[in-house]
Amino acid sequence: MEPSVVFEAGWDNLEKPKTSLEKLSYDNFILKCPNGIYTSARTIDFSGVISLDSHLNRLAKSLSVLINLSPEKKASFAGKYKEVMGKDDFDECFDPGFWEKALVPWIRDGLIKFKEEVLLKRESAVDEKESEAPVPKKIKVDPESTKNQSSALCNGTNLLSEVKISFSISVDPLLVRMHMTKFTAFSKNNQEIMLARGIRDNPTAKYSQWVEDRKPLEEMISPPINEVVLYSHTSFACTEGISSNFFVVERKIPDEDNLSHDLNSTSEEENLSDLIDTYRVVTSPTEKVLIGTIMQVVLKVCKEDGIEVSYREPSISDLQTDRWEGVFITSTSRLVLPIVAVNIRNIKNKIGINNCPLVEHIRKRVTEQVRLDSYKVL
Repeated sequence: MEPSVVFEAGWDNLEKPKTSLEKLSYDNFILKCPNGIYTSARTIDFSGVISLDSHLNRLAKSLSVLINLSPEKKASFAGKYKEVMGKDDFDECFDPGFWEKALVPWIRDGLIKFKEEVLLKRESAVDEKESEAPVPKKIKVDPESTKNQSSALCNGTNLLSEVKISFSISVDPLLVRMHMTKFTAFSKNNQEIMLARGIRDNPTAKYSQWVEDRKPLEEMISPPINEVVLYSHTSFACTEGISSNFFVVERKIPDEDNLSHDLNSTSEEENLSDLIDTYRVVTSPTEKVLIGTIMQVVLKVCKEDGIEVSYREPSISDLQTDRWEGVFITSTSRLVLPIVAVNIRNIKNKIGINNCPLVEHIRKRVTEQVRLDSYKVL
């Protein structure tokens, strides 16, 4: 395990966090302070953070939900806050701007430390191993083919050197922590999901305890199973993944076997028009799930492109009658991940999913959008 960069500070000392290098897994980082909330982001081109504004909004909202769970919880927090911060009014911690001011300097300093203490040392170790290896025969290399790689390496990073950034905010004790580790991308080919009965308590907030609660479900994840998606034991309708949001694409006219126009048209506008006429996206009502940062981008893209979204929980009966034309899941680490097959727990046969052109359109648009919307920190 490579070392992670860890920042930690009390709420009253956010400008001077303690920093360290630790071999600390993501789960252990979150569970060290279970009485709190968390969020995880990732870099793009190392220098920007995808949907940072959404992550800051999530921290503020989740904190508000947690503190206001009950009068007793609120009174307990108020007492600790006054003791540590020396004031009664704690509304500032429900403001995303408060956390932006506190945490953006952490991200900036953390990335510099990660580059110096992890990336450069990793590259140095690779160079050392290569210098000891037999020298291969020289081959002619096209300078243009390495142009992009060279530009990525100029700052001591490479195309695979993205970083996963996680924040944990504890209300007992009043502690803020940040964890930076190597970002590991999910494979995008031939990915499947498992449907399992289950619910997520308080799904609109991201509580640290959920990392512990979902562990039995995580045991079902093994290639090619990428994610477990929860469904109701009464309605047999799907809600969300244990670490993702869940989407289905269906035809507006179920019995229509073919698109009304040629999707091989050279006009992207004509192709999109056909997709809009033919398909709709189905996903859980936003008040019933944790709205992920990438889910927000998907909904934004659908609105901009005129793609219909139906806010209802996709039913397993529709899956079993071949009405799911496409399936994808979203998260910070996956972005938009197409699914090729659906497994149902305790049922041996899996159901294959079509390669849906609307899913591919959304995937490309979201990938473009997160780059445009990234928060530059370096």
